Amino acid sequence: MDIPEMPEEGRQMEKRKRILIVGWDGASFDIIHPMLKAGKMPTVQKLMEHGSYGRLRSTIPPITAPAWCTLLNGMNPGKHGVYWFKELKRDEKNFVGFGQVIDSRRIAGRTFLDVLSAEHYKVLSHLVPMTYPAWPLNGVMVSGWQLYGPEHSEKRYYPREIDSLLKEREFISSDGRRESEIWANLKAHRDVTFQLLEHTIQKDLANILTLLESYEWDVCMAYFTDPDCVQHTYWDFIAWNAIAGDYRESDFGTAIFRIYQRLDDALSEILAHVPDDTIVLIISDHGAQKAPDHYFFINHFLKTRGLLKIKPLGVVAPFIWKVFNNQFLSITRGHGVLQNLTNHFIDWKCSKAYGIWFSWLTGGIYLKIEGSVEYERMRKNLIDELLMVKDPLTGKSVFEEVRKREEVWIGPYLENAPDIVFNIKEHYMLNFLLSGCFVDSIRREVIGGGHGMEGILIASSKNYDSPLKPHQEIASAHLADIMPTILYYLGIPIPSYVDGRVITDLFREDFVNATPIRVSEAPYERKSDAAHIFSKEELKKIEDRLKGLGYID
Repeated sequence: MDIPEMPEEGRQMEKRKRILIVGWDGASFDIIHPMLKAGKMPTVQKLMEHGSYGRLRSTIPPITAPAWCTLLNGMNPGKHGVYWFKELKRDEKNFVGFGQVIDSRRIAGRTFLDVLSAEHYKVLSHLVPMTYPAWPLNGVMVSGWQLYGPEHSEKRYYPREIDSLLKEREFISSDGRRESEIWANLKAHRDVTFQLLEHTIQKDLANILTLLESYEWDVCMAYFTDPDCVQHTYWDFIAWNAIAGDYRESDFGTAIFRIYQRLDDALSEILAHVPDDTIVLIISDHGAQKAPDHYFFINHFLKTRGLLKIKPLGVVAPFIWKVFNNQFLSITRGHGVLQNLTNHFIDWKCSKAYGIWFSWLTGGIYLKIEGSVEYERMRKNLIDELLMVKDPLTGKSVFEEVRKREEVWIGPYLENAPDIVFNIKEHYMLNFLLSGCFVDSIRREVIGGGHGMEGILIASSKNYDSPLKPHQEIASAHLADIMPTILYYLGIPIPSYVDGRVITDLFREDFVNATPIRVSEAPYERKSDAAHIFSKEELKKIEDRLKGLGYID
């Protein structure tokens, strides 16, 4: 459906408010604060001095797909229906199966971009995840799966003709490696990955500036993938003692710092193209952390409890794991092969539980138990047992938290979620494969950096007379709070089904007193049942990108 252009009389006669939202995927204050101390990010430093900032709690699981959906529509995964990059499907035989890669039409709810469009605000959206295919807005959208080339233009852009304005120059390394090859395995191409990310920042910056100069806008949302990519690739090499020095090119130890510095420079250029009274939000969907030291094998745990049954040939599974882990995995990233073998070894008919992996930190257990009383008894017992699991090497607890799914998520898509949800402690990485032990060491060269639960929020303005509190650190903010906070600042009623709250701590007391929170009874919109939009070629490109970041094998 086409969105009508904003009539002049459709806007209140008060001074026009603008918001610039810059998304830095995976950005962490654990990197930013030391760089600020070393004077390496002056643009961010100035914004934090003039505004409010704090850690931003991510979704469970803390990964790109559900996190950006929650930021866009203010709802938890149980309401918007996105738990991972692919759809979860409850399966009577295998407990759970992963369906197609999720496209924008299969996400429930309305984004704040849609709400603002309906209120006649002009919006720009550039590369925000989970927005492919693009849809009609009162403004411009460049959708967020990096599917480049003219063959994707019809679904990638709204309006279609903006593709003629934007630069899509492909990166090719000096020895001829193409961009698509590098994205498919960033760690295997570490010698040129930094150059690819640098190229990506400059290309995305050029396109954002083109949009800002070419279109009228009230709210602009611009996304950069680079912090997450550089952390996945170079965290094992990070040289904290070099953070205050002069960064040498092609030094793996300073690669993360150099990308953050490039992003700070890009932010400075973007700010030079927006009015001084624009409210600026810098947001990341999750944080970052060092690679763990050990795997925890959730399905081995379930097997020892008699809940996961294996076929007679399944006794060889632990030996296969040892071969892959010690000899093969660092070269081929062979978890995908192992997963297929594991599935063949499991006796699904006789099994009652199966563990899945969402991220390093987060996983779940699907139960197949008849009768509600027995189901609840089994679930409670499993939760209690997991909370008591100790590392045999250290004697310390392995799990940070273990909860029932309805204690984590709510909504009409809860039925697709695992029955038990857990977060593991930072020294461990979840593994769903069959092994001969609960805990095993990780080969360091195959890992890199991972996701943390806390992203960043910086809310500021170039104008000293903004309604934001200056140099104010906030606490207890969540990704779901971003959407209602944006609507609140602009004076738009917040849909009653939204889970997030307005972060009033960002604003001066006089603004809060003069600006009541308004709520609307706008209808909740379930996701479309339309057929998936991706072609086989597009799916391959997307899955190659996810493989390159380590999300799938």
